[in-house]
Amino acid sequence: MSTGPPSRLVVDLGCGTGRFSEMLAAELGARVIGLDPSEKMIDQARRKSAASPVVFGRASAHELPLPEGCVDLVFMSQIYHHLRDPPAAVRECPGVS
Repeated sequence: MSTGPPSRLVVDLGCGTGRFSEMLAAELGARVIGLDPSEKMIDQARRKSAASPVVFGRASAHELPLPEGCVDLVFMSQIYHHLRDPPAAVRECPGVS
């Protein structure tokens, strides 16, 4: 009995208010976790997307709270200049995929 393809997991890193999170879920047919270091941004994302399957959480790009190998894609839009150590954050991404 085939269980079908595994569910894909996308991390919207530096998601802010979740501007792209729902679109990623819909367009890619994936589960999406939106992560941002700002509690204020995460609160706004959660309010905006109350009925959405997207999960939002507070986390630093330098310490992703996910097990290694569980993420298929890390999406980042306009966050590179906000990172305190961009190379370290980029190195963190392959550790989860």
